[in-house]
Amino acid sequence: MAEFAIISAVISAAGAAYGGAQSIVNSKSRDEIARVNQNYATINSVQELRLASIEEQRIRREGNKQFAEQFTAFAQSGAGVGDFSTQKALEESATLAEMDALNVRYKGQIASRDQEIAASQYDYEARSEKASRPGIAIKAGIGAATSLLSGYGKYRGQKIA
Repeated sequence: MAEFAIISAVISAAGAAYGGAQSIVNSKSRDEIARVNQNYATINSVQELRLASIEEQRIRREGNKQFAEQFTAFAQSGAGVGDFSTQKALEESATLAEMDALNVRYKGQIASRDQEIAASQYDYEARSEKASRPGIAIKAGIGAATSLLSGYGKYRGQKIA
C-alpha cells in the first residue's frame, strides 16, 4: 500500500511539473501575441499620420483651388478685389479651408497617439508575461517537490501537511 503513496506522489509531481511547463508555454504565446499586436499598433500609428498628411494636403489643394475660383469669380463680376467685402469673403474662405486642413491633421495626430498608447500597452503586457515566467517555474518546482515529499512521508508512515 505504501508503494501507491510513492507512485501517487511521482504522478502528482509530474503533473505539477507538466502544468508549470504548460503555463510557461502559454505565457510565451501571450508574449508573442502582445509583440505582434505592438508591431501592428506601431505600424498603424505611422499610417494614421501618413493618411492624415495626405488628406491635409488634399484639403489644402482644394482650398487653394476654391480660393482661385472665388478670386476669378469676383474679378469677372466686376467686384473690386480690393473691396473690403470681397477681401473679407476671400479671407473667410481661406480661413475655413485652413481650419479644415488643421482639423484633419489634429485628428490624424490623435489617432496616431492612440495607436502609440496601444503599442505601449502591448509592450507592457509582453514584458509582464516574460517577467512572470520565473515565478511560474518556481511554483511548479515547489508543487512537484511538495508532492514528492508528501508521498515519501506517507510511505514512511509520517504525516506531512
